[in-house]
Amino acid sequence: MSNILELVRDELLREAKTSPAILLELAQLEKYIAETYSSRVFVELLQNADDAKSKKFLVDVSDDYLICANDGDIFSYTNFYGLCRNAASDKSRGSSIGYRGIGFKSIAEIATEAHIISGETKATFSKSLTREVLGVSSNIPLIRIPHHLAISKNSDIENRVKDILNSGYSTIFIFTGINKDKIANEFQLFDSDFLLFLNNIENVSLENIHTKKEYSCKRLPQSNTEYESQITSSNQTNNWRIFTGLNCSLAISLIDKDLVSLKPENALAHAFLPTNEQTGMPVRVNADFSTDPSRTRIALDETTYRCIYSLCDLIEQICRSLLSTSINKLYEFLKVITPNFEILTIKMQRKVFKTEFVLELQKRLCFLENHLILVPAWFNEVDTNNIISRKIRKKHIFTTDDNMIINFLKFLNVKSLQFQDIFDYLDTENHLSRTGNIEIIAFILQNIIMLRDKYPIKKLPILESKNGQIINALELTKTPHSLSEDFIIALSSKININEFNSVFLDITGKVTVKSELSIDVTNNSKQSIKEYPHDLIISNATTNSTINVNLTQSNNLLSEWRSAELYLLDILSSRGYKVEDRSRQNLGYDLYAIKDNIEYFFEIKLLDSIGKPFIITSNEEVVAREYKDKYIIALIVKKREEVQVSFIQNPAENLSFVRQCRQWVWECSEYVFNPVIFKLDV
Repeated sequence: MSNILELVRDELLREAKTSPAILLELAQLEKYIAETYSSRVFVELLQNADDAKSKKFLVDVSDDYLICANDGDIFSYTNFYGLCRNAASDKSRGSSIGYRGIGFKSIAEIATEAHIISGETKATFSKSLTREVLGVSSNIPLIRIPHHLAISKNSDIENRVKDILNSGYSTIFIFTGINKDKIANEFQLFDSDFLLFLNNIENVSLENIHTKKEYSCKRLPQSNTEYESQITSSNQTNNWRIFTGLNCSLAISLIDKDLVSLKPENALAHAFLPTNEQTGMPVRVNADFSTDPSRTRIALDETTYRCIYSLCDLIEQICRSLLSTSINKLYEFLKVITPNFEILTIKMQRKVFKTEFVLELQKRLCFLENHLILVPAWFNEVDTNNIISRKIRKKHIFTTDDNMIINFLKFLNVKSLQFQDIFDYLDTENHLSRTGNIEIIAFILQNIIMLRDKYPIKKLPILESKNGQIINALELTKTPHSLSEDFIIALSSKININEFNSVFLDITGKVTVKSELSIDVTNNSKQSIKEYPHDLIISNATTNSTINVNLTQSNNLLSEWRSAELYLLDILSSRGYKVEDRSRQNLGYDLYAIKDNIEYFFEIKLLDSIGKPFIITSNEEVVAREYKDKYIIALIVKKREEVQVSFIQNPAENLSFVRQCRQWVWECSEYVFNPVIFKLDV
């Protein structure tokens, strides 16, 4: 339509003359838009070009003017009308990149005049021309009233425009009265990532007097919902695997066809073009998120949450598909969507895009607990796989030494192979490798108090005889078997042989390493231990007690191989607590103890000397705040002839911690050490 300019111009002039005050309001709004969209003019024009189905986008910067051009669809009446009016774009939300119809107004930040040539539509936006035609001198907006094209004949601009039109471009924006510094800044900030989630643009060229930047984007379909994108600039090429869902996309970086994780600062959410919001995972995502006016921050409104749900639907579909087609590819995918921040305390963190995204993803991926199982940190992958294939056929093993991935899978409720599973496997006369047998023996020794009453340890076929047979401890003591020398050498490199002898080889058949203790308790407060309602530990937190321990076994409780956790576990067990060693489970405490239906959570800190600072991790600090009086720090100091243990109840409230920049741990250097002293009569 050749009279588009006239139709729009006549309507807007009538409106301005009828309601002159509206121009002042629009001028203030335009100023606000220009400021909040600062350094995004090139980006806005790029997205407009993509919405117009352009393949090419050009930026040409001269000393006197700026030209931006594309080869997309020319302006229709509705397009041009939306350009002149604020928020009057014909783009529906979700159907294109832009939808507000205000992005073009941001050019008021970089120029005093704007000219448009698109097919037969040729117009100029100029404050001076608008004031002249309206006969006013007040402040008015730049982009409102279109005028007939006002570019000098035979000028450098006109000649350059002809060259651009002859090169196949169909829509050209010319800006004069330019702010050179701001344009130079935009030129510098333009990035190849701007092309990542565009739909149509294939080539971008930026030129100024000194520099020419070229970008290209190739999109190679892999399936109906997946394609690979190669974005090339003058100094690098980035490859991406992009998955598409309902009005959303997920982009994963590729190196040699392998999925790789992005650094947190590069893992951004796009509202079609990049925002400053991190995704919380080492990937980029794109959807029609609501943003602040600057388009740099995502607003957590109903529309944004719908976008989050769509993204989580997409990720769930990918996981389910990979689970049924390629378990190895599923593993690779899970590694690159593992959150890159502390998820153990996610519910206590401030609500931002990444926390809401990851929490919703947790709900969608909880089905994986029925299909995956983790290799325990203390056990090998080969034997785990054999056990899974025999006993838990429906699950696939996941092995990694990356704590972030392990924590993520635990966050999704994926469990590790349990000792019960291994015991059941061995109980049916199946055998492990030598490595597996030694790992089992080491695990038993480290957790003997927890395991001894539940499992017939001596019946497990985990010993290797001299003739190569796999036997159990009872067979070894009842027959003239002897252990393989190679087995003993391998075993001795992992465990304390004396402890092994006391557990597996004594002929009494008792599976125990707990010393028989005769306990004599004296107490500064002159109270009997029986007077405490249920708990020696809490009652002695403010008093000193001396406990004389007579050892009746040659293996003493303070052998160097014993850990502080197991030492305290013995002490608590001897006083009637039911205790579980949970030190390997990264729960924020080491021992779980219960007596008289009251639970306690013990975190053990082994000190070289009294008064030495100790640290707690962020995870331990969070758990301490949750359990309050039920959470107890046990400070243990070992000396030559005694061990002193000081119990500190509710440390989150009763101690002062200072955050240290190590690995986000908390340090306490001021505490009262009130010991319960264990003297050894050897």
